[in-house]
Amino acid sequence: MASLYKNMVCSIRIGKVLFDVVNAVSIKQSIMLLSDTATLTLPREFKKAIVNGKAESTERKNIRDFIAEGDEVEIKLGYNDDLYTRFKGYLKKISADVPLVLECEDEMWQLRKGKLNKTFKKVSLKELIEFIAPGYETEIIDDINLGKYIVKNASPYEVLEALRNSHLMHSYFRDKTLVVGFPSDFKPQISHMVNLSSDGDKVHCNVRSSKNLKFVRKDEMKLEIRAISTNSNGSKETVTVGESGGTTRTLNFANTPKSELEKIAKKNLESLHFDGYSGSIDLFGEPIVNAGESLDISDPAYTESERQGKYLIEAVDIDFKAAEYNQAVKLSLPL
Repeated sequence: MASLYKNMVCSIRIGKVLFDVVNAVSIKQSIMLLSDTATLTLPREFKKAIVNGKAESTERKNIRDFIAEGDEVEIKLGYNDDLYTRFKGYLKKISADVPLVLECEDEMWQLRKGKLNKTFKKVSLKELIEFIAPGYETEIIDDINLGKYIVKNASPYEVLEALRNSHLMHSYFRDKTLVVGFPSDFKPQISHMVNLSSDGDKVHCNVRSSKNLKFVRKDEMKLEIRAISTNSNGSKETVTVGESGGTTRTLNFANTPKSELEKIAKKNLESLHFDGYSGSIDLFGEPIVNAGESLDISDPAYTESERQGKYLIEAVDIDFKAAEYNQAVKLSLPL
């Protein structure tokens, strides 16, 4: 059934408050950023909610009497009677605007707390993650040797951000499991099928638009990855992969053996340089698609097998407002 004939529904829990009316919900997921975020815009006159399991009037009352920064948040969206959890996290900020805007962040919000200090003469990625996030289940996809590593007055969040900037090593939460690795090695657990043909199988279609989706070839862009390690004695080890004459990305390390540099450089090249679709595809609110999953694309308009394939989903922007429930799905590398 086309989404036009379905009723949009929501259920939002913040702390002990539950409500099913909202002006707008905007959720941003990405495996390339540390945090998933959600922004809720409440009606100008927010009159009722379920508080501690009982219906209660909130008319002419301060919303801060019911919710507070740090409260757990769960957002469920859907059509008709089918609700699916699209976001879990914490209330980060309550604005003073009218209508009221609430800003939320996923489990990464907890890793913003506290400051850590430690110098590792030699440490693996797994050992470092266990040090900064001791209480969490972790999935270390690429347990590389980081060599000498210094954590100086940094929160766990800041350490993960530093790894993203220096090593292009990405981290994200899947529920409450912290996943860390190169995107080229991410293994999606769920796959979704879409058909780009306007007269394709409607069960697998639900495509609003594919105008922002383009097929690119890696030979159209020259890319070089240069990995440099500075040793304790001041000498440097350099590994270069890819093709010169175009864009060059440089990664810097300390006391990292050449074998590790080669592995890191090749993984980053694989993540950025490939034949396949690039860009985003716009879907309705179904199927339920999340960053870190995969999209299996078919397009009967093309007979080339290279245009039929599965792609890692890098990011999903979810918009729920004014009779529209849409998902903008950004693709990453082919799987």
